[in-house]
Amino acid sequence: MSERVFRIKLSRVASPARVLPSEWVDAILPDAWAMSDEPRIRKPKPPSPGLTASVIGPENRQRVMATDKFPFSPICHLLILDNAGKPVAMGTGWFVSRHVVITAAHVVAPIRNGSPVKPPAIAVIPGRNGSDNPFGHSIAKRFDFAPKWAAPATRNENDYGAIFLDDPLGDKPGSVDPGVFPDNVVPQLNVNLTGYPADPPGTAGAGTMWGTAGKVQLLAPNGPIFRYGIDMTQGQSGSPLLVKTQTGSILAVGINTAELLDSNEGVRITAPVAQQISLWAGAS
Repeated sequence: MSERVFRIKLSRVASPARVLPSEWVDAILPDAWAMSDEPRIRKPKPPSPGLTASVIGPENRQRVMATDKFPFSPICHLLILDNAGKPVAMGTGWFVSRHVVITAAHVVAPIRNGSPVKPPAIAVIPGRNGSDNPFGHSIAKRFDFAPKWAAPATRNENDYGAIFLDDPLGDKPGSVDPGVFPDNVVPQLNVNLTGYPADPPGTAGAGTMWGTAGKVQLLAPNGPIFRYGIDMTQGQSGSPLLVKTQTGSILAVGINTAELLDSNEGVRITAPVAQQISLWAGAS
């Protein structure tokens, strides 16, 4: 299997805040898409029990209980906060370095009145398992998004962004590097999509991690978008699409971004996307 790996070096020191504010613990929130007024985007409905808009066929997601173990530990529950510090929406992301989390651009800069608008703050909670907060949390106030996210014609393939933390919260959970695979290898990949649904299956509470795996396909040769029938729902915007290579490495090959009527969609990590991610990781 041929892949290009963009590696980011880690060091280890961390002192995160370990107690979640009580109003965050059971908060039922919409996906970050709900903050956008972009007319061409199909806004999700408010989360409710049994919502399955992006579950293709039978429900295949399984709850991840070992959220403090790699490769699940770098995956973060993201709470978008208003000026008063109240959570108003949510998403998913993952640590690519000790200070930087990668997610969907619509999480860090939803489109309002035709332009990206950054929120006041985002709470980053790696490896969250309901009320269990194994690595603590941090509140970020610095964000960025792909250079062409603001242009409507190229928005879908540029729906990725970054969250910059002032503290090295990513030291303990670890990080996942971006990887680039050629077109001929893509159909062979077994891709895992894991994140934090706003509507967890069954009776699971808020802030629980769920995932499943499957195949992805390209819409065109050298295309920037993955299309797949891997189950996901609101809240999993920004989830990494993970693969395990023949050498045992875990790499992120895509970023989950959208629900469609009969499939789901994500940004493919191409060489330019990986280079942008590496620039963000090095600029923290």
